[in-house]
Amino acid sequence: MSFQKLYGKWTPEERREFAAKVGVSEGYLYQIATRYTGGREKGRRPSLDLMQRMAEACPKLKASALLKEFAE
Repeated sequence: MSFQKLYGKWTPEERREFAAKVGVSEGYLYQIATRYTGGREKGRRPSLDLMQRMAEACPKLKASALLKEFAE
């Protein structure tokens, strides 16, 4: 499952818990999920390390799928 779709299904509490598990702010997760650009050409994407932590924190996420989802 893509992170964007999964994020959309989570409750605010689930988002808070996931952010705490992977060690980032809820705001940054929102930016990743929505591909927030902040005026930049490309949207926000997680680092390889963060993708690995995301996959470890949620069994519905796979590192290989995250890599494909956030690839240029």
